[in-house]
Amino acid sequence: MEPGFPHKVTIVGLGLMGGSLALAIRRFLPQLEVIGVDFPAARGEAEARGAIHRGFPPQELPRAVAESDLVFLATPIRTILELIGEAAPHMRKGAILTDLGSTKAAICRRAREQVPGGVYFVGGHPLTGAEGKGIAGADPFLFQNALYVLTPLEGTEGALPLLQGFLRRLGAIVVELAPEEHDRIAAYVSHLPQLLAVALVNLVGREGGYLRFAAGGFRDLTRIASSPYGIWEDILTTNAPRIREALAALLSELSRLGERIEVGPREEFERARALRASLPRAVKG
Repeated sequence: MEPGFPHKVTIVGLGLMGGSLALAIRRFLPQLEVIGVDFPAARGEAEARGAIHRGFPPQELPRAVAESDLVFLATPIRTILELIGEAAPHMRKGAILTDLGSTKAAICRRAREQVPGGVYFVGGHPLTGAEGKGIAGADPFLFQNALYVLTPLEGTEGALPLLQGFLRRLGAIVVELAPEEHDRIAAYVSHLPQLLAVALVNLVGREGGYLRFAAGGFRDLTRIASSPYGIWEDILTTNAPRIREALAALLSELSRLGERIEVGPREEFERARALRASLPRAVKG
């Protein structure tokens, strides 16, 4: 183990992502101590699954982070924004604070304002997920071959290699982006498809009984419309400008496609088919 490598890790939020992270650490870095912070039910289930060594309630967050080398905030974005200021002042000098939020610009702005000198903040977003919910659906292999984006703040160069090495031990493929670049990419490849699926289902649903005729193509394209709004509320509000930009670009693309229907948009179909074939093969997430 290289000098400075974390020995004690705190995970705040033991849901699907935080629970999977805890299980992955226990499996691939078993020499580390894992501390969990959550409400009693989630803590109890995490302890029963062997995901954590010790657990703390949310009101004891300062105690839970005080001795850790690395702290992950694995909660909804709105809660992450609150927790940064509650956790960082109690962390030891040289410790790393990071998060698993799906947008990064708002979180990194808050970290610049509230993380004290001597504590390193590196934003993070693992591009992976699963159908399960909560700690019951947690999977220690969730990060295997999954892209894991890091958005480090200025002055974190010394901490970045340690976090990168840590995540690679869990099987992740680490990529570094600026927070704003991450959010623009996410708007196009994640947030826009979600809104498209929602809009398409609602559009067809207003046309009487059309949905009863929906077959494979419609179902495949709109699968993510089943995602609960609670997951998306914070994402949409914290990335609204980039999402509006992506929506405008989509409307423009649809307009161009519509203008070519009579003449035959062969070129657009063939280009899309080639681009779709070039997508990386699906991994665990």
